[in-house]
Parts: sequence; structure tokens; C-alpha cells
Amino acid sequence: MFKFMKKAPAGQLTAPVTGHYLPIEQVTDEVFASKAVGDGFAIVPDEMTNTINAPVDGVVSSIFPTKHAILIKTKQGVEVLIHMGIDTVELQGAPFEMQVEADFKVKAGEPLVTIDWAQLKAADKANTIMVVSEQCDVYTSRTTTSSSDDGQCHWTVRFERRIRCHMQSIIVESDDFGMTIPISRAIILALKRGLLSATNAQVTSPDFAASAVLAQQMGIQGMGLHLVLDKDVPICDPQNIPSLVTTVGRLMCYANLQAREQELDINEVRREFQAQIDCFLASGLKLTHLTSHHFVATLTPAIYAVVLELAQTYQVPLRHEVTKLPLKQQAAYQDLWQKSTVKTTGALITAQQGPYLTPADIQQQLLLVDQTVPPVILSHVGYLSSTLRQKSSLTTNRLVELETLKTLQAMAYWQRNNWQLIDYSVIGVNDR
Repeated sequence: MFKFMKKAPAGQLTAPVTGHYLPIEQVTDEVFASKAVGDGFAIVPDEMTNTINAPVDGVVSSIFPTKHAILIKTKQGVEVLIHMGIDTVELQGAPFEMQVEADFKVKAGEPLVTIDWAQLKAADKANTIMVVSEQCDVYTSRTTTSSSDDGQCHWTVRFERRIRCHMQSIIVESDDFGMTIPISRAIILALKRGLLSATNAQVTSPDFAASAVLAQQMGIQGMGLHLVLDKDVPICDPQNIPSLVTTVGRLMCYANLQAREQELDINEVRREFQAQIDCFLASGLKLTHLTSHHFVATLTPAIYAVVLELAQTYQVPLRHEVTKLPLKQQAAYQDLWQKSTVKTTGALITAQQGPYLTPADIQQQLLLVDQTVPPVILSHVGYLSSTLRQKSSLTTNRLVELETLKTLQAMAYWQRNNWQLIDYSVIGVNDR
């Protein structure tokens, strides 16, 4: 066990609490271990004190909404992140009592927050404290001041400011606007706060009309259309699209669409999609792009050709959902796209490690994308309601994904990694 010095010399970090030193590469949170959010170190607290102290002089530039992390900006302009516990964002701030507020000036060793360790244990959350910065390198030197195990560990920060690259464009989008009023309200709030840069509407939902009015009242004049072929009530009279509906007149489930894909009348698909576009435009909203529910646009090449045709007719870009098909199936769709003049987005980033999108999903996938074409982060944000539970398997997942976007914004992830949030208007009209 190490006891760390209480004050930091200029250009150095101190441990925020006494405990066991852990190299950042050895923490059990892959995002931190991979240095995706910066270089640094970790401490496993001995829990003899419940106070977490500032590791450096500076100004509190941000406190995360869930209180589990704090950013301090030094006089050199370097931001240092103090992240308390692993996956503690899920605790909604309960174990943390802040001792500072945003814009407070602090000295190294001054209290930032107190933690109820018992609550972390009850929730089975690791108590590891991470101290990292994306703007500098961290190295260590240990000076033992006695013959016992007690000693000092000086964490020196080399202020090697990285040369800022030009900003890369990225779209952060939520599907399902209009599915329920609470979902629509959450999406509107996320758009206004800059958590999202785009959304798309599901006009087959009974709540779409009221949601469209609400959006326009809040100054949102345009969005994409989420084309639907499964489960909802169609816009067309069911008698005019018999190959797409069940005996009770509803659009069939996606599994049945897949099983009967050769029996689907492509003219009926075109008719229903056109009706959905007409319904959307009648709301007064401007059409900015096209997407599809459950990526139904890529169910068959024939359906994809219809969607490309509509995108060309209305001069809007198309979300590139083909990237979610197995590689061997993509060629036929890519050929159709190459023969059109429709513009598309780049890589489509979705939940990979579980039922909802996490910061780790986003950070890991962005390392692999082609940055020449703006990628899209596909989220599903929303507030819960009894109606939602009847309509969708994505319920509490929506709250978690909303918190994911809040976390990324609070840690200034986009700016730090040279990403600029854009909407589909930047993709441009179809003139490639």
C-alpha cells in the first residue's frame, strides 16, 4: 500500500486518495485500459477515508450529471478526468456527495467528493479511481521516504499538447421519433442539448402527428423518415397492399417478412413507402433523409432499389444500412447504389457488446471507421411509458443510451477526438 503526497508540485499529479497503485492498462474497464480516454493511472482505495481529492491545481470545468466523474482544467489548459468507480454511471449519483461545483477553483489535495463505499459494494461496483488526460502523457517515479511500505509516488504530467487535427464529421442519430410521446420528448430534448444531431420519424405510429407538432413548436423543422414494413398499422388501406399485411390488416412481423420475402409485391412496397412519405410531408416537417426500421430497406435488393429511387426523387441522402449486411451479401446492394446518384453516410455504429449502446461500443468502433465519409452512431433514446412496453422490446435500454450520450458530452469526448456533430444536410443533395 502506498500513501501519496498531499500536494502536487507544478506539472505533477497526486493520487486523489490513499490506496494501491494500478497502471491504467490493468483496470478492468476496457475503455480506460485501452487509453481510449487518455493516459493516466488508477488507485484502488483502502477506504480508510471516503474523500476524493483534487489531483492537480485548476478549475472544475465539468461535473458529470451522475456525479461519478469530474473534469479539472489546469492553468496550462490540460483537462484531467477523475473517474470514480467502474460502471458507476448506472448508480445515478446516489453514492456521491459533491464538495465542489462547476467553475470552482481547487488546489491539489482539496476535497472534490465524498463516496459511500457501502453503496458501491451493495451494487457490486469496483471502487477503482482513474485519473487520466487525453492531452498529455503520464509517467511515474516513486520515492520511498522510510524503511516501511509507506512512500510517496509522484505522478508527473508532461504537458505535450497534441497538434489538433481538422475536425471529422459524425452524425449521432436516434430512431423512432413519434413512436410514443415520451420518446419524442426525449429526442427533442437531446437534439436541443446537442446530444443528438439527427432523428427520424416513424409515421406509422398513432403518436406521430402530435410529436410532429411538438417538434415544430420547439423549433425543429426537419428530420428523416424511418420507413416501416413490420408490425405497425400501414398508412395504405390494407386491401391495397395484401402481400404486406396479416389477416387483421397490420404489417407482418419482421420474421414473417424474411420468410415470405419472395412473395412480397414490390409495387405494394413502393405504394406503402410513398404513402409514408406523403404522411410525413403533410405534417409540415421537411424531409432530410431516409432510414428504415430493422434495416428493412436491405431485406431484398428489389426493396433497396425502391428506397434508392425515393431518395433520388426527393433529393435526400440515405443512411448506409448495407454495412450491416454480411459482406458476401453486400455486393448486389453496392452495385445498385453505384448506379444511382444517391449520397449515403459512412459506417453505421450500433450496440455490439450488449442490448444497448455504450461509450465503449462507440469508442472502439470509431477507431476502425473510414473517416472520409461521416459515420452514423445509431441510438434509441427515450423516456418510458406503458405504451412503449406494449410496442417495443427496447424499453430501459433507451434510458441507458440517453445516459451514454450525456456521458460522452460531459467528458467532451467529441471535441477531444476531433469529431464534429453534423446533421444530414452536410451530406448534401444527390449530385455525386
